[in-house]
Amino acid sequence: MKNKVKLLERLKNKKTLEIIFVVVLILVSLIIFFTTFKTEKKSEITFNEYIESLENKLEKALTQVENVGKVSVVINVLSTQETVLAVETTITENGDSIKTVTTPIIVGGETVVLREEMPKITGVLIVAEGANNLLVKNKIINSTSTLLNINADKIEILTMK
Repeated sequence: MKNKVKLLERLKNKKTLEIIFVVVLILVSLIIFFTTFKTEKKSEITFNEYIESLENKLEKALTQVENVGKVSVVINVLSTQETVLAVETTITENGDSIKTVTTPIIVGGETVVLREEMPKITGVLIVAEGANNLLVKNKIINSTSTLLNINADKIEILTMK
């Protein structure tokens, strides 16, 4: 009981209250700082993982189609993933010449990324058990074309042995 009274007397002291207030303020500020500016590691998917993911999704979807049976898919792409950066273009005219300078926009020490463009699909090879049936082959072509947003002429269907 005497300890509580002594503590209350100390707390009543103006200087002690100021120190406690400052310490609490610093702690709150540090908590806010570290939670706000904590760098989040994005789950970046690699180029090969992206293609493999597409192949697996297509295989899974096609095996669910009636009479298709087992399926193996290979997707061919034109290039790797491309990153489109935000840029600032400056055009200066000096007499007869025009000079164009394009520089990336940097905010907080990092380049501003507008978007990530996935690679363009150039062809798909599908080997399926039921591909000898013309109706099944047509279903595979139409669903693949729709799913990957490519023309049917980029899809080759073969019968699995």
